[in-house]
Amino acid sequence: MSPWRDGRHGGRQCHGRERQGGGHDLAIGAGPAGSSLRWLADYDLPKVPVESFATGPKAIASSARTAETVILGLAAEINRVAWGVDLARTAAQEAGREVGVGCVVVAMPQEDIRVARDLARPTIATMARFSVMNKKVIGPATSDQAETMLKLAEVYDMNKHGDAAAQTQVLSDEFVDQFGIVGSVDTCVDRIKEFVDLGLERMTLWMPHTRTPEMAHSYDLLVNEVLPRVRAR
Repeated sequence: MSPWRDGRHGGRQCHGRERQGGGHDLAIGAGPAGSSLRWLADYDLPKVPVESFATGPKAIASSARTAETVILGLAAEINRVAWGVDLARTAAQEAGREVGVGCVVVAMPQEDIRVARDLARPTIATMARFSVMNKKVIGPATSDQAETMLKLAEVYDMNKHGDAAAQTQVLSDEFVDQFGIVGSVDTCVDRIKEFVDLGLERMTLWMPHTRTPEMAHSYDLLVNEVLPRVRAR
């Protein structure tokens, strides 16, 4: 749980971390019990809209109670995203408020699905790791998915974060197809439509920053063919 909570002056206030050891490493003789933006009380400013990126159930629920938008970092596995959407909306309803819900997914259209998978695999490994960072699978998963995610956590090489490495080698084609949006334009349109049908307010479509002709082609297909067809539905 985060040590941050609302400060009395409209800012954010930190409690507990100093007492848990973090503050003991600071080169100070004495300090305040907490830190808050006291100057903020002198300005009549509206609340800044907050967008929270969340993966686990506690983070999703707490974000839904306080943020304006919850972005789910659950990759493109539709059952997991549906689970996150339900968590967010239930928590917001219990708090007597509304919340926008979106998700982040990898989208990689290509005529050759093998190319799409290879391009998407490193980023899918990174996104899937969010749900197993504590060495246990968070959220719904089949037995095969859970086995893959646990293996991913075991071998993940942070020296090659986001690159082809040990973590990409443990992802089967089936896992990539489930946790990413990969394949033909038709396939990508149908997959994105599944998320639209969940009632999401927004989707963030990730592509790796690698500059290759294949990646440029995927970007062109996504922008000029996939998204126009999604909008037209």
